[in-house]
Amino acid sequence: MPTRTPASLIRQATGIGANTAILVERMMRDRPHPEQGYRSAFGVLSLARRYERERLEAACERALIINAISYSSVNAILKSGLEPRAARGRARQADTAARQHPRRLLLSVKERNQLMLTHPTLDQMQALGLAVWRAPYRELAEQSNADDLSRDEWLGLMLDRETAIRATSV
Repeated sequence: MPTRTPASLIRQATGIGANTAILVERMMRDRPHPEQGYRSAFGVLSLARRYERERLEAACERALIINAISYSSVNAILKSGLEPRAARGRARQADTAARQHPRRLLLSVKERNQLMLTHPTLDQMQALGLAVWRAPYRELAEQSNADDLSRDEWLGLMLDRETAIRATSV
């Protein structure tokens, strides 16, 4: 097997997509030991054998959005089907429903604004000793596509982020 360099791994990742290349580059740059970055990068690139390149690229995009820069996060996103492509599909369905029933969409937006009280949620996380979840929650809430995510997707992404944090702190 030829010697792999960071540049060759990034080039291979670029063949999958820009988000994959960024993720691989960050893996190698941010790890305390180069070997950890290489292993993570190899793992992500190996996922291209099991999943469609578009899904892998979308999963890398999701991992970058939630700052979960690890093989295990990308793998979990793919296994759970949480890549952004699914969210975009639901957004298209919502747009179609909105054109058919504009009042229903207006009501749901009002309800969502009333129910999605970010600061009380963050305060409650702090009170329950879940302070480590505050940053990922805030990052997710600030994303432009946050409203497109289901509760299950939010919870899954929060758990992915926590898993990634624990894996890197060990």
